[in-house]
Amino acid sequence: MRSSNFEQKERRNSNYYPLPKFLLDLRSFKSITKEVNDYFYYNNELVLYKAPRLKLISKQDESLEDFKIRVKDRLNEQYDENLEKLKVKFEKEKDRIESKLHTLQNRLEREKLDLKAKTTDTIISIGASIFGAFFGRTSSNIGKAASGARKVGRLSKEKNDVMMIEEDIADLNADIQVLQHSLQEHANALQEEYQIEDIAFEEVYIKPRRKDILDTKIMLLWEEV
Repeated sequence: MRSSNFEQKERRNSNYYPLPKFLLDLRSFKSITKEVNDYFYYNNELVLYKAPRLKLISKQDESLEDFKIRVKDRLNEQYDENLEKLKVKFEKEKDRIESKLHTLQNRLEREKLDLKAKTTDTIISIGASIFGAFFGRTSSNIGKAASGARKVGRLSKEKNDVMMIEEDIADLNADIQVLQHSLQEHANALQEEYQIEDIAFEEVYIKPRRKDILDTKIMLLWEEV
């Protein structure tokens, strides 16, 4: 309260009640000032709100509802930061798997082309030995038949190799699906961790210090009646 808020000039034809005797002594004003300061010291305290988990404390005159809005904003920020870190971690693992998958797919394509060429060569070789058998070239046909048999054996092995690569590719695709499912589960758990309902709030009471009580002035006012 400032003295400028009150009229300081006497009005005409004003009459005043006499002052109480205790105000006639200047020392009484000092005593009253001390009493007022004591009243503020013993009967006033600042109430703030605290969210220990986030190391946040409310501002002066900030209501609990407004403080909760600020806490919610901080929770959203932390959630977004940790979700991004989680995505980066899983993305690295996914890139590693996809790199292996790309290598296997290229290898499978080459193996299939090679298998196709060797299958054709084997069929021609066996066909030639059968054709020669009809025309009586026994020794030559025996050699071709033996060569054809060896090619069939190698062909069978290469078919198995292709099947193994295909199985490895299927396993890697399954790993990617598992990874995506795991990411979703972790994201859901993270979201649950940053709910405002799980945040504990505490009240903090701050009493004034003597040196914080400044410029206490006692003013004498008359009320117009």
